[in-house]
Amino acid sequence: MSNYWNIILIFVGKKWSFVNVQELQSFQKSFVNVQDILDQNRLLIDEINLNHESNQPENLQSKGKFIT
Repeated sequence: MSNYWNIILIFVGKKWSFVNVQELQSFQKSFVNVQDILDQNRLLIDEINLNHESNQPENLQSKGKFIT
């Protein structure tokens, strides 16, 4: 009976679904980690673009590496 406390009911698309709380939390944590990496890469791309727009030779070097 204690396993039922780990299940929640959520509305997905056009239907209700039962979801394991631990699996949902794991997915949310992974999603946040991926979003953080994408945000960091976006900032790096913006910085590289600004440096290249300046047309100054010292700024035409790569400032870092993309996070994979």
